[in-house]
Amino acid sequence: MAVPLLPNQLDGAEFAVEVAWGADPNLVDTSSWVWSDITEDVRFSGGPIGITTGRGDEASQSQPAKCALTLDNTGGAYSLGGQSPNYPNVRRNTPVRVRVLGPLRGLILDGHQSSFASTPDAAALDILGDIDIRADVHPTSWRPRYYQLIASKYDDNNQASWTFALLDSGTLELGWSSDGVNRGVLESTVPVPTDAGRLSVRVTLDIDNGVGQHVITFYTADTIDGPWTQLGDAILAVGQPTIFSSTAAVVVGFADTWFSSIAGAFDGTVHRFQLRNGINGTVAADADFDTPTPGASSFTDSTGLPWTIAGNAALSAVSLFHGYATSWTPSWDLTGRIPTVTLTAAGGLRRLKQRTKPVQSTMFRQLSTQPEVVAYWPMEEGKNAAAFTSGLGNDTTILTPTGDVTFAASTDFVGSDHIPTVRIGNIRGNTPSFTGAADQRFLTLALVPEGGVAGTRLLFRVWTSSGVVRRWDVDVDAAGLLRLAGYDAESVNVFTSAWFTFNMNGRPLMASLWLSQVGANTQWQISTWDINSEGVAGDSYPTTYGRIVAVHLGDNSGDLNGTAYGHAAVLNDEVHAIWDVAQNGLRAWSGETAVNRVDRVARENQVPLVVHGGSDLTMGPQGLDTVLELLRECEITDQGVLFDGVGPGLSYRAHDLRENTNPALVIDAAASELAPVFAPVDDDQRTVNAATIKQKNGSQVTAADEASIAAIGLYDASEEISTDDAAMLDQYASWRLHLGSLQGYRYPQVTVDVRATPGLAGQVLALQPSGRIDVTGLGGVLLGHPADTVPLLVEGLSHSISPLEWTVTAQCSPYGPWRIVQLAADTSDTSEYVGHLDTDGSQLAASAAAGAVTLWVTTLSGPVWTTTPDDFPFETEISGWVVTVTACASAIADTFTRTVTSGWGTADSGQTWTTSGGSATDFSTSGTTGDITLTTVSVARWALLGLDLTNVDLTATVSPSAVATGDWITTSLIARRADASNYLSAQVEFKHTGNIGIGLYAIVGGTVTFLSGAEIGTYSAGAQFGVRMQVDGDTIRAKLWPAASTEPTAWTVSSTGADAFASGDTGIRAALNPANTNINPVVSWDDLTAPSMQRFTVNPLPAVLSAGASVSVHNPPVLGL
Repeated sequence: MAVPLLPNQLDGAEFAVEVAWGADPNLVDTSSWVWSDITEDVRFSGGPIGITTGRGDEASQSQPAKCALTLDNTGGAYSLGGQSPNYPNVRRNTPVRVRVLGPLRGLILDGHQSSFASTPDAAALDILGDIDIRADVHPTSWRPRYYQLIASKYDDNNQASWTFALLDSGTLELGWSSDGVNRGVLESTVPVPTDAGRLSVRVTLDIDNGVGQHVITFYTADTIDGPWTQLGDAILAVGQPTIFSSTAAVVVGFADTWFSSIAGAFDGTVHRFQLRNGINGTVAADADFDTPTPGASSFTDSTGLPWTIAGNAALSAVSLFHGYATSWTPSWDLTGRIPTVTLTAAGGLRRLKQRTKPVQSTMFRQLSTQPEVVAYWPMEEGKNAAAFTSGLGNDTTILTPTGDVTFAASTDFVGSDHIPTVRIGNIRGNTPSFTGAADQRFLTLALVPEGGVAGTRLLFRVWTSSGVVRRWDVDVDAAGLLRLAGYDAESVNVFTSAWFTFNMNGRPLMASLWLSQVGANTQWQISTWDINSEGVAGDSYPTTYGRIVAVHLGDNSGDLNGTAYGHAAVLNDEVHAIWDVAQNGLRAWSGETAVNRVDRVARENQVPLVVHGGSDLTMGPQGLDTVLELLRECEITDQGVLFDGVGPGLSYRAHDLRENTNPALVIDAAASELAPVFAPVDDDQRTVNAATIKQKNGSQVTAADEASIAAIGLYDASEEISTDDAAMLDQYASWRLHLGSLQGYRYPQVTVDVRATPGLAGQVLALQPSGRIDVTGLGGVLLGHPADTVPLLVEGLSHSISPLEWTVTAQCSPYGPWRIVQLAADTSDTSEYVGHLDTDGSQLAASAAAGAVTLWVTTLSGPVWTTTPDDFPFETEISGWVVTVTACASAIADTFTRTVTSGWGTADSGQTWTTSGGSATDFSTSGTTGDITLTTVSVARWALLGLDLTNVDLTATVSPSAVATGDWITTSLIARRADASNYLSAQVEFKHTGNIGIGLYAIVGGTVTFLSGAEIGTYSAGAQFGVRMQVDGDTIRAKLWPAASTEPTAWTVSSTGADAFASGDTGIRAALNPANTNINPVVSWDDLTAPSMQRFTVNPLPAVLSAGASVSVHNPPVLGL
C-alpha cells in the first residue's frame, strides 16, 4: 500500500514504490503491465530513496536515470532463488516505478495512444443539435508537434459524432459528423497564446442561427465556469447540420485509429471536462479530474457517468522514477538475522546504450518492410562474402556474382551501406515464387561512373515467365542514355526502343523497370530517381509477361567501369510504393524534422519514446549508427533534450519547450523557500567566443565575437550537426556563440526542501528537464545580489524521498539564452518575451541615488525607448545592475497649450516652471506659446524646469515679436545651471543688423567664455526658428534653422569645454543687450522637447548609478534557430 508522504505538511499525499512482476520489458505499449505495490517493504533506516534523471549539467548528455532503495527481505520475496514467492520474476529489467500521489492534481497524460479517460455511450451524451464543449487543460505545449485531441465522441467504425482538438498551429478545432462517416471541421481564426499555460477552452456549435447558417465560436477563460473571452471571430457557414448519434464513448485525451496517422493523443494535464446539451445548456458530462482519489483507475462524475482511466494515464499521480531493475543485491545486518535487498534500477537509456549494433540502412528498412516487395537483395555484404542473400525473412534465394565483381566497394549512396561494383561481370539470380499481379516493378540502385562506359552495355535485365518477350534488357551507352530491348525465349531480339536521355553518368540513382499488363499489351516504363528528381520514359508492346522470375545486373561481355549496384528488389501489384522508397530510403530521410526522426527511429527499433513539443529544424541523411547515436544526433541538431526515467521508455523534449516557457517552479527566496546552498558561480567553463559548426559530410561555418576575443582571449568550440540545409550553418554557429557568451553568474543547482515548503509540492512534481525555475526575491535576501529574480533552465533532477523527508535538487543552466524574440500583439501584450530591441546606445543623463524610482536616460542615436503602456515592464541593465522599467515618457515636453499669467505653469511632462528675473508679469503662456516679455535691458529672465541633469538634448521653436534695434535680443537653451553665474548656453541671437545667429557660451563664476558661433541668415518679426542643443560629456553643440524647413543633419556649431560643470538645471533664458532700443519685445517658445532624453519610472534602485552609465536591455530576446 502507498504510504503517507510528509503527513504533517502535505494533507492526503502519498508515495508508492511499485514493480510489475513478470512484465515484458520489450513492449512498446506498456499499458498491459500489472503493477504491485511494495511500498510497505521499503526500509529507510539507511536513508531515503535516491532518484536522478536528466543531465548532470548543461554541457553533458543525459545519463540513464537511477533509483536506489532498500527492501525488507525477511520472507525472501526479493531473492533470486526459488524461495521467493515472486519466482521467477525477481530478475533484471523488472519494471520499477516510484510515484507521488496527491500534490499535483488532474488527469496526467503522456501523449501515448493508450493513455486516456473515457465514459461509455449514454443517452445523455447523444447530442444532436447545439453543443457546448469545455475543457480545463494545461498542455505540454500550445504548439504541439501535431494535431492533438482534447476530447471526442468518435469511433472509426462509422460512429463519428464530434471532436475537439488543439492543432499544431495553436488554433482550436471542432469536427463533427452528421452521418457518422463524413466529418466537417472548422478551426479558430486565431491561436491560443504560446505562453497561456493552464487555460480553459471552449467551443460552441449553434446549428441554426435563424438565417440558414450554423455558427462555431471558440472561447478561453481562466476557469471552466468562465467568464469567457471569445477567441478570434465567430465562424458562420451555410446550412443547419445535425450531429450523428453514435455509439462511441466520450474520450478525453485519446487519438483513435482513424486519427493515428495525422494526430496524437493529448500531452499534458486535463483538470476538468464538461459537455453541455445546448449552448450554456444542460450538463451532460462533467468530469472533474482534480477531485477523485489520487491513483484511482475509475470514478463517477457529478452527472453519474462512470469514467475509466486507461494505459499510462494517471489521476493526480506522478512518477518520480520509471525504469527497470538492474540488480537485487542481498545483505544482512551484523547478526545475520535481518535480511535486506538493495534494489537498484535504471531508466531505458541504460539498455539502449548496450545496443551497439548499428541500425540497418534506410534502403534496407524501406524495402524489407514494404508488403509489396516480393523479392529483395540488399547487397550490403562485407568484402569477403561470396553471394548476396535475401533481405526478406523467409526467402532463401541468393544473387550470385560472376566475373569482376567487388563486394562492399561503393559508399556513394546516403541511404545504403557498402554495395558492390561491377566491371566485366554480372550478379544474377532467380526470384522466389509469387503470384504475379498485372503490375510489377524491378528496381536497383545504380551508379555509372562519371566517365561513363566505353560503348553500349547491359545495365540490368529481368526475365519473365510468359509471352512473346521473355527477356527485358535495359542498356546504357557512353553518354548515359538508356533504352529497352525485348527478346524472346530463344534470345532473339523482338523490339528495341529509342535511346532516352537519363543522364546516368556520375549520378547515384535508383533505376527501375515497370511492367503493366493492360489487355493483350504490356506497357513498360523505365524510371530513375535521385535525391531530388525523377526521370521517366516508356511505351508498350503486344505481349503478356506473367511474372518476373529472374534478375541480372551487369554485363558479361562489356566493361561497366566499376558501376555500383545495390538493393535489387521486385515489387508486385502496388508498384507505386516505390515513391516511399525514393522519398525516404534513397534520400535516407533527408529533410525530415528532428522530432519526427526521433519518433520514427524509436518506433522502427521498438524503443518506447514520447516526443513532447515540436520543431521545424530538419535533418540530413540518416547514417549507419546505433539507435542511441541516431537519437543523440537529432538532439544535437534540434537543441532539445533526450532523457529517461519519467515513463516506461524515453522522453524527448524539443527545443521549442525551452523557448519562452513559463516557469514550472517559482521559488520565493524572500519567503524562505530556497534551501541551501544556492551559490552563484563566475567561471569560464561554458564560455565560447568562436564557434565552428560542421555539417555532417559537408561544409563548415565559424562565428566569432572579436570584441570578446580581444577582451578575454580565445575560447573556441566545434560541433558537428546533421542538417540538410547548409544555409543553416550560419544560424547554428551564431546560436552556439550566443549560448557561450551569456554574461553574468551561473547557478549550477537549486534545492527545494518540500517538507519546509509544502506549497511547492505540486510545482515540484510538474518539473522536468527543459523546464524553467524562477528564483525570486533575492534582492531582499542576498545583500548586493545583482538581480531580484534568477531564471534557470532545468537540465537534470535529483530527488531524495522518504515518508518524512523530500528534497529535490535541480541541475541548472541560465535560462536567459532561451528567451526568443516574439512580435507583440497590437494591444495588451505584456509577455516577457515580446521583442524589446535595444537602442543604438543609451546612457543616464543624470546620476541617481539608491532607492530612486526615476531615471533620466539619453539615447545617443537612432530610435528612442518605447512609451506604449502595454510594452511594460521590461528589464534593463545599468552598471551591472538589473533595473526593471515600469513606464517611460519624454523627459521634457511642453506645447504651452494653457493660458497662464505671471508664470508658465506646469509643463506637459510634469515639471513646474520656475521663473525669475524681471517682473513676474514678464512671463505668460498664450495657449500656443510660452512668452517672455523683455521690459528692461541687461536683465536676464529665467524659466527653469528644476532638474539636475548632466547630459541634455533639447529642441524647441522660438520667434521674436520684432527685429532688434540698437542691439541684440537674445534667448537661450541652457544646461548644467548651478546658478545665474554658472551654466552652459546655446544662445539664439536676433541681431540689430537683421541677421540671426547662434552662439555657444560657458559662464563660470559670472565670466562669459565664447566657445563657438555662426550666423545662418536674416530674420523678420514673428519668424520662427528651430533650435537644438546637446550637452554630452565635455561637448556642447547646437543647430539653428528656419522652422519651416527640416532639421539639418549637421550641427551649426560645436565645441568642447562643457566639462566646467558636472550637472545642473535646464531651461530657457532671455535678455536684451544693453544698447537695445526695442519697446517690450517678446520672445516666444513652443514645442519644447528632449527628443533623445526620456524619463524612466523604475523599481527602487539597488545602488547609486552615475551619469553616463550605459543603459541596455537585460538579456534581450534573440532570434531562435
